[in-house]
Amino acid sequence: INITLAKDITLTEVWTPIGNSSNPYTGTFDGNAHAISGLTIDQSGTRRVGLIGYIGLGGAVKNLKLTNVNVSGYMSVGAVAGWSNGTISGCSVSGNIKGSQSVGGVVGNANGNVTDCSVEGMVIGTNKISQAGGIVGVADKTHVTECHSSAIVEGISYVGGIVGMGTTGSNITACYATGEVKATIASGEAYAGGVVGRITNYATVTACYATGNVTATQGRNAGGVVGASEGSTITACYHATGTVSGSARVGGVLGYNNAGTVTACYWQNYQSQGIGENQVGTAETTKVEDNWAAAIDKMNEALAIQNINWRYVQADGSSLPPVLKTAI
Repeated sequence: INITLAKDITLTEVWTPIGNSSNPYTGTFDGNAHAISGLTIDQSGTRRVGLIGYIGLGGAVKNLKLTNVNVSGYMSVGAVAGWSNGTISGCSVSGNIKGSQSVGGVVGNANGNVTDCSVEGMVIGTNKISQAGGIVGVADKTHVTECHSSAIVEGISYVGGIVGMGTTGSNITACYATGEVKATIASGEAYAGGVVGRITNYATVTACYATGNVTATQGRNAGGVVGASEGSTITACYHATGTVSGSARVGGVLGYNNAGTVTACYWQNYQSQGIGENQVGTAETTKVEDNWAAAIDKMNEALAIQNINWRYVQADGSSLPPVLKTAI
């Protein structure tokens, strides 16, 4: 069925998600700019947990505000949806989202489009192979566009300010994160990125930036924008103001590059190099000492070449990092 909210709603009882893998939600849930407050789900042993458990092909959630959420599940956990093969747009989330793996502030697993969404609060992945992202836990064949997060994102291994892990040609475009990102693995492979933890299989990250601290407490592969890129592309992205730290493969922009392409990317943090380890691939990263003017020109040139409808503009004061605007 199609749903349109007529007013704000406050929930007072524990919520049962709408739809599952055998009976997905395929209608349109239109929040109509109204808010649902107090969404509470406690299903630590359950997969596909959220307001909507499973959005099927053709299903959509749009123009919805979720406030004071407290959602926990096992796998594929998000405030708006646990799993989505449809579209999610114009949604905002505030509160706490927690799961073992595939955990996102908006959606745990996305195989569709996620556009113009925002998250504040905390997103936590608790499993050793957890993928935790401020907006999306795992993006597969997905377009994540014009989203931003101020959430603190914490997980064991795959952790990103916007997406925990992006794969199979997913595109993350015109997104930014300002919250802290932390991978807490005891040793070995972590993937912590200000925007995305790890990208593989021709995924792209374009016109994205992060300003929060990025930390792999005892692990490696920490980057201001992306923790690790394998056969993927990063274009016109930057990290500024926050710190980036890890045990090895630590870079102001990218922690580890393997057969990937990095073009017109910048950093302004305490790292001495833009890419921690450049195994194979092209790498174009530049440190910004004070003025962002030259960086803005180069990033915008790269976006124009790719016909991306976004441009960087100077924030108030020439020493401040740029922000994104749609191209005129």
